[in-house]
Amino acid sequence: MIEIVFSRSAYGSLKVGQSYGVGPYRGGAAVAFVEGGQPTQEELHAAQMRAEEKARRDWENAVPLEQKNDIYYFDLALSVGEIAETELGAQRWAALKKLSSVWPREDLEQELEEELQNARRDLASVLARCAEGEDVRVWYSHNPDEMCGMYWMMAQLHTLKQRGAVYLVKLPAWDYQDNATIRTYQGCGELGPGEWGKLLSLQQKGKPALVEACAQRWRALQKENAPLRIYLYAPHICTAQRGTSLT
Repeated sequence: MIEIVFSRSAYGSLKVGQSYGVGPYRGGAAVAFVEGGQPTQEELHAAQMRAEEKARRDWENAVPLEQKNDIYYFDLALSVGEIAETELGAQRWAALKKLSSVWPREDLEQELEEELQNARRDLASVLARCAEGEDVRVWYSHNPDEMCGMYWMMAQLHTLKQRGAVYLVKLPAWDYQDNATIRTYQGCGELGPGEWGKLLSLQQKGKPALVEACAQRWRALQKENAPLRIYLYAPHICTAQRGTSLT
């Protein structure tokens, strides 16, 4: 099976999550944060002990995926900028450049071109493998970039005359914690390595009618071609409200 995510941070977390929680906890580097001024040695030690205990609990409570599938990420910021073009070309390059311009650097344009080349290469690999019958699982959330990424990926898969099974996992907007609190998520990149396996119970099979509906929705967004897309919906598998693109 092929795994698809839409950010680098989600890619890194999912990569670790494939084996996270397997076997006994062996310890590691736990990062502790102490608020306020200069902490004492006792405060630092206590914070470190709490961080290590949390790391141990996270490991023991993790649900490992236990499958080291190939992971592809498409960090394309598809909620921003023009999307009328059929391929990842000049419009996507221009949108990514605008987003990256807040961190100016000399080699920015070369890096963006390399990122797009990698995305084109990875997309070709995903489509070739799916056309040969390999299954694909798409992880996404209510985050506009990930929602648009899901629509876009369904549109790519819809072009195949035959393909393997398509599965979708949508991250819930919030999760109830053991200590009677609620944790909210802004995207899959916020998931810890031990949380991916717990979401497999939310997996749904994307039947052909659903893939087609999502592909049509992407084509409608392309036709609209607004500079910003933040209110989105998906048929059956998404609870976000339908709205219009905002400028």
